Amino acid sequence: MPLKIQEKRNIIKKFTKISNLATSAVIADITYITANEMTKIRKLSNKKKVFIKVVKNTLLSKIIKNTQFSCLQKILSGPTIIAYSLDHPGAAARILTNFIKKNNKIKIKGACFEGKFFKKQEINKLSSIPTYNESLSRLLLIIKTSSITKLMLTILAIKNIKK
Repeated sequence: MPLKIQEKRNIIKKFTKISNLATSAVIADITYITANEMTKIRKLSNKKKVFIKVVKNTLLSKIIKNTQFSCLQKILSGPTIIAYSLDHPGAAARILTNFIKKNNKIKIKGACFEGKFFKKQEINKLSSIPTYNESLSRLLLIIKTSSITKLMLTILAIKNIKK
């Protein structure tokens, strides 16, 4: 059923707001995905503050036209979903790449982060960006490891001096 002009305008307005809030976006081809699989992806995305939507390419082209995601226009073809990361830049890429590991029906076409286009081969760079908590735990591990090493070296030096 075709959308009316006002409905299309409302969709464009809603998505434009989301595009302005998003930190990154991923475009994927969903030709062979079932409704149940799409529901699983949506459930995962809701937990990670990722907005996923199936949109016609002409509407999506108008939505991203004057945003930081305008570089994605060149890959809009076929059945398409867009996944906007609202909180962490790698969240959408992680969700889709993890889903592909279990079920390879989705084909990632590309992504955009800070106005830069990422080819499908480069998506792992985007998905591997650590979250705030992951970064914090890595930092604490480094501090802990380095301080234990220094303590051990100090104890060994004291032991060697006393001999």
